[in-house]
Amino acid sequence: MEPNFESLIVFAEIGIAYVAFSTIVAALQPIRGKPFTRFQVLLVHFYIESGSLNVGMALLPLVLWNFFHDELMVWRLSIWALLIMTTLYLGTYVIRRRRVRAPTPLPSLLVMVGYLNGCLWPIADVRRQPRVRLGSKADPFRHLQIMDGI
Repeated sequence: MEPNFESLIVFAEIGIAYVAFSTIVAALQPIRGKPFTRFQVLLVHFYIESGSLNVGMALLPLVLWNFFHDELMVWRLSIWALLIMTTLYLGTYVIRRRRVRAPTPLPSLLVMVGYLNGCLWPIADVRRQPRVRLGSKADPFRHLQIMDGI
């Protein structure tokens, strides 16, 4: 069965549009003669870097598929890469945020915790996942493959 990467390509396209829009909007303020504060520079970097990270994570499975034609291997490598990159980026972002002495309101803190939590659930699922042949009766995603044939 050949995987369908169209949804990942759509996510990457939306992410690229988000990064481009953020960059254009960020460039407008200095053009108007108003310099950025340190906190605004931090936010601009955050929008552009997190958008670029999301584009990279959406395109990673496509690249990995060219090296490994095993869906489970691509899925596991992609999830691990997502966890590592998100954790590293979030750690550096928190350090930069403290350096600027930016306030961290409760909603921002909840988003950070939710972002990491969203990465941990798939890892837990990967670790519990037995090694099964895709498409076999033991495959937990078999119902999705059956629905593809409808």
